Order: sequence, then C-alpha cells, then structure tokens
Amino acid sequence: RGYPTLKIFRNGELSSDYNGPREAAGITKYMKAQVGPASKQLKTVADAEKELNKEEVVIYYLGKDDTDVSSTFQKVATKLRETVAFAHSSEEAVAKAVGQPLGTVALVRPKHL
Repeated sequence: RGYPTLKIFRNGELSSDYNGPREAAGITKYMKAQVGPASKQLKTVADAEKELNKEEVVIYYLGKDDTDVSSTFQKVATKLRETVAFAHSSEEAVAKAVGQPLGTVALVRPKHL
C-alpha cells in the first residue's frame, strides 16, 4: 500500500507484512500489540470477567500449559493475533467464570453479537 514498508519478524523469520494504518499513532498501536504473548494469561476470576466484558470475540484455552492442545493453541494465537483476541488459563475458578471445564477451547462472543 505504500510507504512505509513494514514487515513483522518472529524468531528471525518473516511472520507477516504490515497492512495497518499508515499514520504514526496507528503504527505505534499496532507494533505495541505485536510485542508480548499472543494470548493473554488469565490468573484470576477478575481477569476473566474483564476479558468476558470485551466488545469482541475471544478464544479461550482452559487447561494445563504443558499439553499438545496448549502448544497448538499458542501457535494459532500467534498466527491469528491480528484478527481475534486470545486468552488462556489453567485455573479452575477462571474456567468456571468462562463457563467451561478445564481442557476446553472455547470461542466466546459478546452479548451484542
């Protein structure tokens, strides 16, 4: 789309081309969102409630961190972090707040959708 040409690299490999806003504030916001984990860790029920109150779709992984499902979830979150929000927790209380048992991947839509 023009200047500036920005590319996102992860672990030394091209992850994606930047296709976001072209003004400084938009680029800054986008790049800050790329830093850190693709999935937000929910440690408490309060964290879960905050995430559940978002005005966007969130995909949750609720279960142990050392499983194949968790590893796959994190890979998918990294690939799709620009299009959907991801969150995860291994806490039973957080799973109950989300309304799902541990060992679940769930897509939760806001009430207005």
